[in-house]
Amino acid sequence: MIDVWLGKLKTAVFVKDILKAIEEAIKECYIQGAKAGNPSLEIIYAKGEYNSLKDKLNSIS
Repeated sequence: MIDVWLGKLKTAVFVKDILKAIEEAIKECYIQGAKAGNPSLEIIYAKGEYNSLKDKLNSIS
């Protein structure tokens, strides 16, 4: 499935199509990694730009 989105990324003309292809390709990588049993992907996704989940939770006011 990732190949489909990468193919669409290569052939996209409009910015909205490029952004959609990037978004879906990233989601597909996350899904495939999670299905393969990589728990680190969920943690990476959850903490976002922060160094740890604790940092992210502390930033919420």
